[in-house]
Amino acid sequence: MESYYIGGGPNLRIAVGIITLTILLLASGVSTVTAEITVTPEIIPNDLVIDAPPKAMAGDTIWINVTAGGNVIDNVSIMFDTTDIGNTDKHGSLTYTLPKNLNGIHNITATKMDYAKAVKSIEIVSGKTWTVNASGNADYTRIQDAIDNASAGDTILVYSATYYENVNVTKQLILKGIDTGRESLLLMLIKAAVQ
Repeated sequence: MESYYIGGGPNLRIAVGIITLTILLLASGVSTVTAEITVTPEIIPNDLVIDAPPKAMAGDTIWINVTAGGNVIDNVSIMFDTTDIGNTDKHGSLTYTLPKNLNGIHNITATKMDYAKAVKSIEIVSGKTWTVNASGNADYTRIQDAIDNASAGDTILVYSATYYENVNVTKQLILKGIDTGRESLLLMLIKAAVQ
């Protein structure tokens, strides 16, 4: 059996990416073999890898999973920006409910002794608030118009008035009635067709 020396010394570190490896063979004359190797985070045994959604809504509960070398890693310390949110369980998982006032890009960091830390960015979006007032001075005068133009997760504030319309909700929204004192009773009949 022939053995070959690969230069680089004891501090050779494999990194994620494409490695071009050139091997000089001296056994039966001089020849060179060159190969490209793709190194993914999953094949490096001591590099933590975070699996979490790239985007979420403020207030959502997200799953954070941590692996190294393709294996789940328990008891990994997880930080959300500068806040310690706990450790992974025996399945390498942690659930976290995002604060409702978050917005923008935030970092999830995973650390454990004897492992290289991992950082993953997550974009947090918060819903927009729309207003409906039958007499005007709002974003819309009809409830259905606000629903049609809102995105999932948005809030629609409906000011007390008489609205003569059938309302069809086909996405996750928050509808709130606001009492202005002009109407004694606010009645809404909503046909929910949430998919």
